[in-house]
Amino acid sequence: MRTIVLAAMCIVIIGAPDGRAGVGSVTWIGTVGRPPSMQPSPWDAAHRPNAHLVVSGSAALAEFEGLTGATHDAPDLRTSCTIHYRLVRKSGAWSYYQQVGPSRYAHPGRGYVANAPCEMSGGGALKTTLSGSKLRADFGLVGDGITYWRGYLRHL
Repeated sequence: MRTIVLAAMCIVIIGAPDGRAGVGSVTWIGTVGRPPSMQPSPWDAAHRPNAHLVVSGSAALAEFEGLTGATHDAPDLRTSCTIHYRLVRKSGAWSYYQQVGPSRYAHPGRGYVANAPCEMSGGGALKTTLSGSKLRADFGLVGDGITYWRGYLRHL
């Protein structure tokens, strides 16, 4: 099965001419959260936002949907954000991306998406690699080797 997934990805992943994830892209879904090394609180562990990652040969588009992180919002209020990344390099099995522009919110004024990398204002980074049949996606800051959010996403 892994060989089939890898072969399909190699055939399908091609870059869109304008650098955005689009034609020839692969979609991955799941949740993201703090890695165990950052000792997430019980609330954080129970409230991981949904992640939707579309990867092409030259870019990635990440969408996160979950509870707002604002204390003034209702406890069940949800929001979403979108982050664009461009591929900056590949090294071994890893692909490294840098955020392009600020995060975009579907509902400005609702607060941020709790436990998601939406608060990066252009300095965000993403690195991906296959982990079995899933895509490991680590989110952090450009130039900082620390992973602040991680997800093991399944192919859609």
